[in-house]
Amino acid sequence: MTTAHIGQLGTISSGGKQIQVESMKCKHCGVSNDAGITNCKSCGAELAAPSPAKSMNSDVVNVAQREGKIAAIKHYRETRNTSLKDAKKAVEAILKEQGIELPGGSGCFGMLLIPLGLLTYWVLSLVVLTTF
Repeated sequence: MTTAHIGQLGTISSGGKQIQVESMKCKHCGVSNDAGITNCKSCGAELAAPSPAKSMNSDVVNVAQREGKIAAIKHYRETRNTSLKDAKKAVEAILKEQGIELPGGSGCFGMLLIPLGLLTYWVLSLVVLTTF
Protein backbone atom coordinates (compact mmCIF):
# COMPACT_ATOMS: atom_id res chain seq x y z
CA MET A 1 0.00 0.00 0.00
CA THR A 2 1.29 3.46 -0.92
CA THR A 3 0.90 6.34 1.49
CA ALA A 4 1.75 9.98 1.04
CA HIS A 5 3.58 11.67 3.90
CA ILE A 6 2.82 15.27 4.68
CA GLY A 7 5.82 17.42 5.53
CA GLN A 8 8.93 19.01 4.14
CA LEU A 9 10.68 15.76 3.27
CA GLY A 10 8.29 15.04 0.42
CA THR A 11 8.56 11.27 0.63
CA ILE A 12 6.30 8.40 -0.16
CA SER A 13 6.48 5.03 1.51
CA SER A 14 5.93 1.69 -0.12
CA GLY A 15 6.90 -1.67 1.28
CA GLY A 16 9.10 -0.12 3.95
CA LYS A 17 11.11 1.96 1.45
CA GLN A 18 10.93 5.74 1.44
CA ILE A 19 11.41 7.50 -1.86
CA GLN A 20 11.83 11.27 -2.20
CA VAL A 21 9.32 13.06 -4.42
CA GLU A 22 9.81 16.68 -5.53
CA SER A 23 6.33 17.85 -6.48
CA MET A 24 2.93 16.68 -7.64
CA LYS A 25 0.99 18.10 -10.59
CA CYS A 26 -2.76 18.60 -10.32
CA LYS A 27 -4.62 16.61 -12.96
CA HIS A 28 -7.46 19.15 -12.96
CA CYS A 29 -5.70 22.50 -13.35
CA GLY A 30 -2.08 21.49 -14.07
CA VAL A 31 -0.56 23.48 -11.19
CA SER A 32 2.57 22.01 -9.64
CA ASN A 33 2.14 21.46 -5.89
CA ASP A 34 4.69 20.84 -3.14
CA ALA A 35 5.23 17.23 -2.19
CA GLY A 36 3.22 15.92 0.72
CA ILE A 37 0.08 18.06 0.39
CA THR A 38 -3.22 16.32 -0.24
CA ASN A 39 -5.17 19.06 -2.04
CA CYS A 40 -4.19 21.36 -4.91
CA LYS A 41 -3.20 24.85 -3.77
CA SER A 42 -4.95 26.37 -6.79
CA CYS A 43 -8.25 24.54 -7.34
CA GLY A 44 -8.50 22.47 -4.13
CA ALA A 45 -8.87 19.16 -5.95
CA GLU A 46 -7.61 16.07 -4.13
CA LEU A 47 -4.14 15.04 -5.28
CA ALA A 48 -3.34 11.39 -5.85
CA ALA A 49 -0.26 10.07 -4.11
CA PRO A 50 2.49 9.38 -6.66
CA SER A 51 3.07 5.74 -7.42
CA PRO A 52 6.30 4.08 -6.32
CA ALA A 53 6.89 3.04 -9.93
CA LYS A 54 6.95 6.68 -11.04
CA SER A 55 9.31 7.57 -8.21
CA MET A 56 11.56 4.67 -9.11
CA ASN A 57 11.47 5.85 -12.71
CA SER A 58 12.53 9.31 -11.55
CA ASP A 59 15.42 7.62 -9.75
CA VAL A 60 16.49 6.06 -13.07
CA VAL A 61 16.16 9.46 -14.78
CA ASN A 62 18.30 11.12 -12.10
CA VAL A 63 21.03 8.50 -12.50
CA ALA A 64 20.90 8.86 -16.30
CA GLN A 65 21.24 12.65 -16.12
CA ARG A 66 24.07 12.51 -13.57
CA GLU A 67 26.07 9.52 -14.76
CA GLY A 68 24.78 8.61 -18.22
CA LYS A 69 22.64 5.96 -19.86
CA ILE A 70 24.93 3.01 -19.10
CA ALA A 71 24.91 3.84 -15.38
CA ALA A 72 21.10 4.13 -15.49
CA ILE A 73 20.84 0.70 -17.12
CA LYS A 74 23.17 -0.75 -14.48
CA HIS A 75 21.10 0.91 -11.72
CA TYR A 76 17.88 -0.44 -13.23
CA ARG A 77 19.32 -3.98 -13.40
CA GLU A 78 20.53 -3.86 -9.80
CA THR A 79 17.31 -2.46 -8.32
CA ARG A 80 14.92 -4.62 -10.35
CA ASN A 81 16.97 -7.78 -10.93
CA THR A 82 16.38 -7.86 -14.70
CA SER A 83 18.42 -8.91 -17.72
CA LEU A 84 20.62 -6.45 -19.56
CA LYS A 85 18.31 -6.51 -22.58
CA ASP A 86 15.19 -5.81 -20.49
CA ALA A 87 16.94 -3.09 -18.48
CA LYS A 88 18.14 -1.35 -21.66
CA LYS A 89 14.64 -1.41 -23.17
CA ALA A 90 13.07 -0.17 -19.94
CA VAL A 91 15.54 2.69 -19.43
CA GLU A 92 15.17 3.82 -23.02
CA ALA A 93 11.37 3.73 -22.66
CA ILE A 94 11.50 5.70 -19.38
CA LEU A 95 13.77 8.35 -20.88
CA LYS A 96 11.59 8.61 -23.99
CA GLU A 97 8.42 8.84 -21.88
CA GLN A 98 9.97 11.64 -19.82
CA GLY A 99 11.16 13.42 -22.98
CA ILE A 100 14.79 13.26 -21.91
CA GLU A 101 17.52 13.17 -24.52
CA LEU A 102 20.97 12.45 -23.20
CA PRO A 103 23.95 13.81 -25.08
CA GLY A 104 25.06 11.15 -27.51
CA GLY A 105 28.67 10.26 -27.83
CA SER A 106 30.28 9.24 -31.07
CA GLY A 107 30.35 5.64 -29.84
CA CYS A 108 31.96 2.91 -31.91
CA PHE A 109 31.58 4.87 -35.13
CA GLY A 110 33.75 7.64 -33.73
CA MET A 111 36.40 5.13 -32.78
CA LEU A 112 36.41 3.84 -36.35
CA LEU A 113 36.87 7.32 -37.79
CA ILE A 114 40.16 7.90 -35.96
CA PRO A 115 42.07 5.01 -37.59
CA LEU A 116 40.39 5.76 -40.92
CA GLY A 117 41.63 9.34 -40.73
CA LEU A 118 45.14 8.19 -39.85
CA LEU A 119 45.13 5.68 -42.71
CA THR A 120 43.98 8.37 -45.15
CA TYR A 121 46.72 10.70 -43.95
CA TRP A 122 49.34 7.97 -44.36
CA VAL A 123 48.17 7.08 -47.90
CA LEU A 124 48.10 10.72 -48.97
CA SER A 125 51.58 11.23 -47.50
CA LEU A 126 52.90 8.31 -49.54
CA VAL A 127 51.29 9.64 -52.72
CA VAL A 128 52.76 13.08 -52.18
CA LEU A 129 56.23 11.71 -51.37
CA THR A 130 56.34 9.42 -54.40
CA THR A 131 55.23 12.11 -56.85
CA PHE A 132 57.95 14.61 -55.90
